[in-house]
Amino acid sequence: MKLKQYQKYKESNVEWLGKVPEEWEVRKLKFIDSVIMGQSPDSEDYNYECTGLPFLQGNAEFTDLNPKPVVWCEKVRKIAIENDILISVRAPIGAINIADRTYGIGRGLCAIRCKKSLYRFMFYQLLVRGQDLNSIGTGSTYAAISTDDVNNIILLLPKKTEQTQIISFLDKKTTNMNQAIEKVEQLKCLLKERRLSLVGNAILDNKVPKIRLQFVVDNITRPIPRKDKEVYSQLGLYNWARGIFHKQPTNGEDLGDSSFYFVEEGDLIISGQFAWEGAIAIAGPKENGCVVSHRFPIVRGKEGKLYTKYLWAFLTSKLGHFILNESSVGSAGRNRPLNINRLMKEKIPVPSLKIQEEIIKIVEKEKKLNLLSKKFNKLLEEYKKSLIHNVVTGKVNVQGGDE
Repeated sequence: MKLKQYQKYKESNVEWLGKVPEEWEVRKLKFIDSVIMGQSPDSEDYNYECTGLPFLQGNAEFTDLNPKPVVWCEKVRKIAIENDILISVRAPIGAINIADRTYGIGRGLCAIRCKKSLYRFMFYQLLVRGQDLNSIGTGSTYAAISTDDVNNIILLLPKKTEQTQIISFLDKKTTNMNQAIEKVEQLKCLLKERRLSLVGNAILDNKVPKIRLQFVVDNITRPIPRKDKEVYSQLGLYNWARGIFHKQPTNGEDLGDSSFYFVEEGDLIISGQFAWEGAIAIAGPKENGCVVSHRFPIVRGKEGKLYTKYLWAFLTSKLGHFILNESSVGSAGRNRPLNINRLMKEKIPVPSLKIQEEIIKIVEKEKKLNLLSKKFNKLLEEYKKSLIHNVVTGKVNVQGGDE
Protein backbone atom coordinates (compact mmCIF):
# COMPACT_ATOMS: atom_id res chain seq x y z
CA MET A 1 0.00 0.00 0.00
CA LYS A 2 1.22 3.46 -0.86
CA LEU A 3 1.07 6.60 1.24
CA LYS A 4 -0.99 9.40 -0.28
CA GLN A 5 -3.20 12.31 0.78
CA TYR A 6 -6.94 12.08 1.38
CA GLN A 7 -9.02 14.01 -1.12
CA LYS A 8 -11.40 15.76 1.29
CA TYR A 9 -10.93 16.98 4.86
CA LYS A 10 -13.17 18.51 7.51
CA GLU A 11 -12.48 20.55 10.64
CA SER A 12 -12.46 18.21 13.65
CA ASN A 13 -13.33 20.91 16.25
CA VAL A 14 -10.47 19.46 18.30
CA GLU A 15 -7.55 21.88 18.40
CA TRP A 16 -4.73 19.32 18.40
CA LEU A 17 -6.30 17.35 15.52
CA GLY A 18 -7.04 20.19 13.11
CA LYS A 19 -8.39 18.78 9.85
CA VAL A 20 -9.29 15.09 9.50
CA PRO A 21 -10.53 12.97 6.56
CA GLU A 22 -14.14 13.88 5.75
CA GLU A 23 -15.54 10.38 6.31
CA TRP A 24 -13.78 9.76 9.63
CA GLU A 25 -15.73 10.03 12.88
CA VAL A 26 -14.33 11.87 15.93
CA ARG A 27 -15.45 10.25 19.18
CA LYS A 28 -14.50 9.96 22.80
CA LEU A 29 -13.42 6.48 23.83
CA LYS A 30 -16.47 5.99 26.06
CA PHE A 31 -18.81 6.53 23.10
CA ILE A 32 -17.26 3.83 20.91
CA ASP A 33 -19.42 0.72 20.63
CA SER A 34 -18.16 -2.51 22.21
CA VAL A 35 -15.50 -0.76 24.29
CA ILE A 36 -15.54 -1.61 28.01
CA MET A 37 -13.17 -1.41 30.95
CA GLY A 38 -11.66 -4.49 32.63
CA GLN A 39 -13.95 -6.81 34.60
CA SER A 40 -13.77 -7.69 38.29
CA PRO A 41 -12.44 -11.16 39.23
CA ASP A 42 -14.92 -13.99 39.72
CA SER A 43 -13.40 -15.02 43.04
CA GLU A 44 -11.38 -13.29 45.75
CA ASP A 45 -9.43 -16.51 46.27
CA TYR A 46 -8.20 -16.80 42.69
CA ASN A 47 -4.53 -15.97 42.11
CA TYR A 48 -3.71 -13.96 39.03
CA GLU A 49 -0.45 -12.66 37.65
CA CYS A 50 0.23 -8.92 37.66
CA THR A 51 1.22 -7.70 34.24
CA GLY A 52 4.88 -7.97 33.39
CA LEU A 53 4.67 -6.86 29.76
CA PRO A 54 7.10 -4.33 28.32
CA PHE A 55 5.11 -1.12 27.98
CA LEU A 56 5.36 1.44 25.21
CA GLN A 57 5.19 5.19 25.53
CA GLY A 58 5.97 7.16 22.43
CA ASN A 59 7.57 3.92 21.19
CA ALA A 60 10.04 3.80 24.10
CA GLU A 61 10.02 0.60 26.10
CA PHE A 62 9.47 0.41 29.85
CA THR A 63 10.74 -2.93 31.07
CA ASP A 64 10.71 -2.41 34.83
CA LEU A 65 7.25 -3.95 35.32
CA ASN A 66 8.30 -7.47 36.28
CA PRO A 67 5.75 -10.33 36.44
CA LYS A 68 4.91 -11.58 39.90
CA PRO A 69 2.07 -13.73 41.30
CA VAL A 70 -0.20 -11.88 43.74
CA VAL A 71 -3.32 -12.62 45.76
CA TRP A 72 -6.37 -10.75 44.49
CA CYS A 73 -7.36 -9.25 47.85
CA GLU A 74 -3.93 -7.62 48.20
CA LYS A 75 -3.23 -6.22 44.77
CA VAL A 76 -5.55 -7.20 41.95
CA ARG A 77 -8.56 -4.97 41.29
CA LYS A 78 -9.57 -6.02 37.78
CA ILE A 79 -8.98 -8.80 35.28
CA ALA A 80 -7.54 -8.23 31.83
CA ILE A 81 -7.94 -10.94 29.22
CA GLU A 82 -6.07 -11.64 25.99
CA ASN A 83 -6.18 -8.70 23.53
CA ASP A 84 -7.23 -6.18 26.18
CA ILE A 85 -5.34 -2.90 25.75
CA LEU A 86 -3.56 -1.94 28.97
CA ILE A 87 -2.81 1.69 29.75
CA SER A 88 -0.80 2.86 32.75
CA VAL A 89 -2.71 5.52 34.73
CA ARG A 90 0.24 6.09 37.06
CA ALA A 91 3.84 6.84 36.20
CA PRO A 92 4.77 6.19 33.45
CA ILE A 93 1.35 7.62 32.50
CA GLY A 94 0.16 6.59 29.05
CA ALA A 95 2.46 3.56 28.79
CA ILE A 96 0.58 0.99 26.74
CA ASN A 97 0.57 -2.59 25.50
CA ILE A 98 -1.76 -5.47 24.59
CA ALA A 99 -2.35 -8.33 27.04
CA ASP A 100 -1.17 -11.65 25.61
CA ARG A 101 -3.09 -13.71 28.20
CA THR A 102 -5.24 -13.25 31.33
CA TYR A 103 -3.75 -10.91 33.93
CA GLY A 104 -4.76 -9.46 37.25
CA ILE A 105 -4.25 -5.71 37.22
CA GLY A 106 -4.03 -3.21 40.06
CA ARG A 107 -5.00 0.43 40.36
CA GLY A 108 -2.06 1.52 38.25
CA LEU A 109 -3.44 0.01 35.04
CA CYS A 110 -6.61 0.45 33.04
CA ALA A 111 -7.83 -2.35 30.74
CA ILE A 112 -9.75 -1.47 27.57
CA ARG A 113 -11.67 -4.21 25.75
CA CYS A 114 -13.11 -3.93 22.27
CA LYS A 115 -14.14 -6.07 19.32
CA LYS A 116 -11.52 -8.53 18.14
CA SER A 117 -11.46 -6.84 14.74
CA LEU A 118 -10.94 -3.43 16.35
CA TYR A 119 -8.33 -3.92 19.08
CA ARG A 120 -5.23 -3.54 16.86
CA PHE A 121 -6.56 -0.31 15.37
CA MET A 122 -7.44 0.98 18.84
CA PHE A 123 -3.96 0.08 20.04
CA TYR A 124 -2.34 2.23 17.37
CA GLN A 125 -4.74 5.10 18.09
CA LEU A 126 -4.08 4.94 21.83
CA LEU A 127 -0.33 4.61 21.32
CA VAL A 128 -0.42 8.01 19.66
CA ARG A 129 -2.81 9.56 22.17
CA GLY A 130 -1.48 7.82 25.29
CA GLN A 131 1.63 9.95 25.51
CA ASP A 132 -0.57 13.07 25.75
CA LEU A 133 -2.17 11.71 28.92
CA ASN A 134 1.00 12.58 30.79
CA SER A 135 0.14 16.28 30.57
CA ILE A 136 -3.04 15.83 32.63
CA GLY A 137 -1.47 13.73 35.40
CA THR A 138 -2.21 15.08 38.88
CA GLY A 139 -0.69 14.54 42.30
CA SER A 140 2.22 16.16 44.13
CA THR A 141 4.09 12.92 44.86
CA TYR A 142 2.83 10.36 42.36
CA ALA A 143 1.24 11.71 39.17
CA ALA A 144 -1.89 9.84 38.15
CA ILE A 145 -4.93 10.04 35.90
CA SER A 146 -8.42 8.66 36.40
CA THR A 147 -10.51 6.17 34.42
CA ASP A 148 -12.61 9.16 33.32
CA ASP A 149 -9.49 10.72 31.78
CA VAL A 150 -8.97 7.55 29.74
CA ASN A 151 -12.67 7.39 28.80
CA ASN A 152 -12.51 10.95 27.50
CA ILE A 153 -9.59 10.35 25.12
CA ILE A 154 -10.62 11.59 21.68
CA LEU A 155 -10.05 9.09 18.87
CA LEU A 156 -10.61 8.94 15.14
CA LEU A 157 -12.67 6.19 13.52
CA PRO A 158 -12.55 5.54 9.79
CA LYS A 159 -14.78 2.90 8.19
CA LYS A 160 -14.08 -0.73 9.16
CA THR A 161 -12.61 -1.56 5.76
CA GLU A 162 -10.12 1.27 6.12
CA GLN A 163 -9.35 0.27 9.72
CA THR A 164 -8.40 -3.16 8.39
CA GLN A 165 -6.13 -1.60 5.76
CA ILE A 166 -4.48 0.63 8.35
CA ILE A 167 -3.89 -2.32 10.68
CA SER A 168 -2.38 -4.38 7.85
CA PHE A 169 -0.14 -1.53 6.76
CA LEU A 170 1.13 -0.60 10.23
CA ASP A 171 1.53 -4.21 11.38
CA LYS A 172 3.70 -4.96 8.36
CA LYS A 173 5.72 -1.76 8.61
CA THR A 174 6.36 -1.97 12.36
CA THR A 175 7.18 -5.69 12.11
CA ASN A 176 9.78 -4.97 9.44
CA MET A 177 11.30 -2.20 11.55
CA ASN A 178 11.33 -4.34 14.69
CA GLN A 179 12.99 -7.17 12.76
CA ALA A 180 15.68 -4.79 11.52
CA ILE A 181 16.40 -3.73 15.10
CA GLU A 182 16.39 -7.36 16.21
CA LYS A 183 18.96 -8.34 13.56
CA VAL A 184 21.33 -5.64 14.83
CA GLU A 185 20.81 -6.90 18.39
CA GLN A 186 21.58 -10.45 17.24
CA LEU A 187 24.83 -9.27 15.69
CA LYS A 188 25.74 -7.55 18.96
CA CYS A 189 25.04 -10.78 20.83
CA LEU A 190 27.24 -12.74 18.43
CA LEU A 191 30.15 -10.34 18.96
CA LYS A 192 29.69 -10.53 22.72
CA GLU A 193 29.65 -14.34 22.59
CA ARG A 194 32.83 -14.31 20.50
CA ARG A 195 34.55 -11.98 22.98
CA LEU A 196 33.51 -14.07 25.98
CA SER A 197 34.58 -17.25 24.17
CA LEU A 198 38.10 -15.88 23.57
CA VAL A 199 38.36 -14.71 27.18
CA GLY A 200 37.06 -18.11 28.30
CA ASN A 201 39.80 -19.85 26.30
CA ALA A 202 42.42 -17.77 28.11
CA ILE A 203 40.86 -18.59 31.48
CA LEU A 204 40.86 -22.33 30.82
CA ASP A 205 44.30 -22.52 29.19
CA ASN A 206 46.75 -23.84 31.81
CA LYS A 207 49.63 -22.39 29.80
CA VAL A 208 48.32 -18.84 30.28
CA PRO A 209 49.97 -17.34 33.39
CA LYS A 210 47.75 -16.13 36.22
CA ILE A 211 49.15 -12.89 37.62
CA ARG A 212 48.03 -10.59 40.45
CA LEU A 213 46.43 -7.42 39.11
CA GLN A 214 48.79 -5.18 41.07
CA PHE A 215 51.70 -6.41 38.90
CA VAL A 216 50.05 -5.72 35.53
CA VAL A 217 48.03 -2.52 36.11
CA ASP A 218 48.68 1.00 37.35
CA ASN A 219 46.28 2.82 39.67
CA ILE A 220 45.79 6.26 38.14
CA THR A 221 45.27 9.45 40.16
CA ARG A 222 45.20 12.85 38.46
CA PRO A 223 43.97 15.28 41.15
CA ILE A 224 42.11 18.31 39.84
CA PRO A 225 43.30 21.76 40.96
CA ARG A 226 39.78 22.58 42.07
CA LYS A 227 38.70 26.16 41.42
CA ASP A 228 35.40 27.42 42.79
CA LYS A 229 34.17 29.08 39.59
CA GLU A 230 35.56 26.55 37.13
CA VAL A 231 33.05 24.15 35.55
CA TYR A 232 33.68 20.41 35.79
CA SER A 233 31.92 17.60 33.93
CA GLN A 234 31.40 14.69 36.31
CA LEU A 235 30.94 11.10 35.12
CA GLY A 236 28.88 8.17 36.35
CA LEU A 237 28.64 4.52 35.32
CA TYR A 238 25.72 2.33 34.32
CA ASN A 239 25.71 -1.18 35.75
CA TRP A 240 26.42 -4.37 33.79
CA ALA A 241 29.04 -2.70 31.57
CA ARG A 242 26.43 -0.52 29.84
CA GLY A 243 28.73 2.47 29.61
CA ILE A 244 29.29 5.96 30.97
CA PHE A 245 26.88 8.83 31.53
CA HIS A 246 27.68 12.51 31.95
CA LYS A 247 26.22 14.39 34.89
CA GLN A 248 25.20 18.03 34.78
CA PRO A 249 28.31 20.29 34.63
CA THR A 250 29.08 21.66 38.10
CA ASN A 251 31.12 24.54 39.52
CA GLY A 252 34.09 23.49 41.62
CA GLU A 253 32.55 25.06 44.73
CA ASP A 254 29.50 22.78 44.37
CA LEU A 255 31.33 19.47 43.91
CA GLY A 256 31.19 18.64 47.62
CA ASP A 257 33.88 17.31 49.93
CA SER A 258 35.02 14.38 47.78
CA SER A 259 38.39 14.32 46.06
CA PHE A 260 38.14 14.43 42.26
CA TYR A 261 40.42 13.16 39.50
CA PHE A 262 40.74 13.84 35.79
CA VAL A 263 39.86 11.11 33.29
CA GLU A 264 41.67 10.45 30.02
CA GLU A 265 40.64 8.43 27.00
CA GLY A 266 41.53 4.77 27.47
CA ASP A 267 41.14 4.75 31.27
CA LEU A 268 39.25 1.86 32.83
CA ILE A 269 36.84 3.37 35.34
CA ILE A 270 35.37 1.17 38.07
CA SER A 271 32.47 2.14 40.30
CA GLY A 272 33.54 1.87 43.93
CA GLN A 273 29.91 1.36 44.97
CA PHE A 274 28.55 -0.89 42.24
CA ALA A 275 31.51 -2.83 40.86
CA TRP A 276 29.68 -5.95 42.09
CA GLU A 277 26.94 -5.06 39.59
CA GLY A 278 29.43 -4.83 36.74
CA ALA A 279 29.65 -1.02 36.71
CA ILE A 280 32.89 -0.66 34.73
CA ALA A 281 33.69 1.19 31.49
CA ILE A 282 36.48 2.36 29.20
CA ALA A 283 36.66 6.15 28.79
CA GLY A 284 36.32 7.38 25.22
CA PRO A 285 37.19 10.70 23.54
CA LYS A 286 34.12 12.41 25.03
CA GLU A 287 35.36 11.61 28.53
CA ASN A 288 38.73 13.34 28.08
CA GLY A 289 39.07 16.04 30.73
CA CYS A 290 35.98 14.96 32.67
CA VAL A 291 36.23 14.09 36.36
CA VAL A 292 35.27 11.30 38.76
CA SER A 293 35.24 11.26 42.54
CA HIS A 294 37.58 9.14 44.67
CA ARG A 295 34.77 6.55 44.72
CA PHE A 296 35.65 5.63 41.13
CA PRO A 297 39.06 3.92 40.93
CA ILE A 298 40.88 4.42 37.62
CA VAL A 299 43.32 1.79 36.30
CA ARG A 300 45.33 1.21 33.15
CA GLY A 301 47.23 -1.86 32.01
CA LYS A 302 51.02 -1.68 32.27
CA GLU A 303 52.61 -1.12 28.88
CA GLY A 304 53.92 -4.30 27.32
CA LYS A 305 52.09 -6.51 29.84
CA LEU A 306 48.35 -5.90 29.77
CA TYR A 307 46.05 -3.97 27.47
CA THR A 308 43.39 -2.02 29.36
CA LYS A 309 40.68 -3.11 26.92
CA TYR A 310 41.59 -6.75 27.53
CA LEU A 311 41.18 -6.13 31.28
CA TRP A 312 37.69 -4.73 30.59
CA ALA A 313 36.87 -7.81 28.49
CA PHE A 314 38.04 -10.10 31.29
CA LEU A 315 36.13 -8.24 34.01
CA THR A 316 32.91 -8.55 31.98
CA SER A 317 33.27 -12.34 31.90
CA LYS A 318 31.71 -14.57 34.58
CA LEU A 319 35.03 -15.04 36.35
CA GLY A 320 35.73 -11.31 36.13
CA HIS A 321 32.35 -10.50 37.63
CA PHE A 322 32.96 -13.07 40.37
CA ILE A 323 36.25 -11.35 41.27
CA LEU A 324 34.58 -7.92 41.36
CA ASN A 325 31.80 -9.37 43.51
CA GLU A 326 34.24 -11.04 45.93
CA SER A 327 36.20 -7.79 46.24
CA SER A 328 33.06 -5.85 47.22
CA VAL A 329 32.20 -6.11 50.89
CA GLY A 330 29.18 -5.12 52.95
CA SER A 331 25.76 -6.46 53.83
CA ALA A 332 23.50 -3.40 54.01
CA GLY A 333 21.31 -3.84 50.93
CA ARG A 334 23.09 -2.55 47.83
CA ASN A 335 25.83 -0.80 49.82
CA ARG A 336 28.80 -3.00 48.96
CA PRO A 337 31.84 -0.78 48.37
CA LEU A 338 34.76 -2.12 46.37
CA ASN A 339 37.96 -2.89 48.28
CA ILE A 340 40.45 -1.87 45.60
CA ASN A 341 43.41 -3.33 47.52
CA ARG A 342 41.68 -6.69 47.68
CA LEU A 343 40.93 -6.51 43.96
CA MET A 344 44.57 -5.75 43.18
CA LYS A 345 45.61 -9.00 44.91
CA GLU A 346 43.35 -11.13 42.72
CA LYS A 347 45.00 -13.22 40.01
CA ILE A 348 43.78 -12.97 36.43
CA PRO A 349 44.79 -14.82 33.24
CA VAL A 350 47.25 -12.74 31.22
CA PRO A 351 47.61 -14.24 27.71
CA SER A 352 50.15 -13.11 25.16
CA LEU A 353 49.77 -9.62 23.72
CA LYS A 354 48.83 -11.21 20.39
CA ILE A 355 45.84 -13.00 21.95
CA GLN A 356 44.91 -9.84 23.87
CA GLU A 357 44.94 -7.91 20.59
CA GLU A 358 42.60 -10.47 19.02
CA ILE A 359 40.15 -9.95 21.89
CA ILE A 360 40.53 -6.17 21.65
CA LYS A 361 39.52 -6.25 17.97
CA ILE A 362 36.20 -7.77 19.04
CA VAL A 363 35.82 -5.17 21.81
CA GLU A 364 36.34 -2.33 19.31
CA LYS A 365 33.86 -3.86 16.87
CA GLU A 366 31.32 -4.08 19.68
CA LYS A 367 31.86 -0.44 20.57
CA LYS A 368 31.40 0.73 16.97
CA LEU A 369 28.31 -1.42 16.52
CA ASN A 370 26.81 -0.15 19.79
CA LEU A 371 27.24 3.47 18.66
CA LEU A 372 25.79 2.76 15.22
CA SER A 373 22.88 0.76 16.63
CA LYS A 374 21.93 3.59 19.00
CA LYS A 375 21.73 6.01 16.08
CA PHE A 376 19.96 3.46 13.88
CA ASN A 377 17.43 2.54 16.57
CA LYS A 378 16.73 6.19 17.38
CA LEU A 379 16.11 7.10 13.73
CA LEU A 380 13.97 4.02 13.16
CA GLU A 381 11.89 4.63 16.31
CA GLU A 382 11.38 8.27 15.33
CA TYR A 383 10.23 7.19 11.87
CA LYS A 384 7.94 4.55 13.36
CA LYS A 385 6.39 7.07 15.74
CA SER A 386 5.87 9.59 12.94
CA LEU A 387 4.43 6.96 10.58
CA ILE A 388 1.91 5.64 13.11
CA HIS A 389 0.86 9.18 14.04
CA ASN A 390 0.36 10.29 10.43
CA VAL A 391 -1.60 7.17 9.45
CA VAL A 392 -3.99 6.97 12.43
CA THR A 393 -4.72 10.70 12.44
CA GLY A 394 -5.55 10.76 8.73
CA LYS A 395 -2.56 12.81 7.62
CA VAL A 396 -1.77 10.18 5.00
CA ASN A 397 -3.89 7.56 3.25
CA VAL A 398 -2.87 3.90 2.91
CA GLN A 399 -5.91 2.70 0.96
CA GLY A 400 -5.36 0.70 -2.22
CA GLY A 401 -2.25 0.13 -4.29
CA ASP A 402 0.79 -2.01 -3.65
CA GLU A 403 3.43 -1.12 -1.14
